[in-house]
Amino acid sequence: MDLLQQNAQAFSQISYNLSVCKDNISLFDQTRNNISAILTNMKEMPGIMSRMSALPVTVNDDLASHLLSSTTQVKNLLF
Repeated sequence: MDLLQQNAQAFSQISYNLSVCKDNISLFDQTRNNISAILTNMKEMPGIMSRMSALPVTVNDDLASHLLSSTTQVKNLLF
């Protein structure tokens, strides 16, 4: 197999991987937003739900926003 054909196959695989990644990025973003909304709603509920202790793990919002926005920018350049 010549090198140009190998490169064409590699670029085809990269293109496919990026299209799958694009779908996953939007799902991760939606999930993060939903979790944030759920936590906010729980704090505002009367009764025991508002007194529930915080989750032992938190999302680093700055890091998540940076990663998601960076990936979205790359996606917009490629597609």
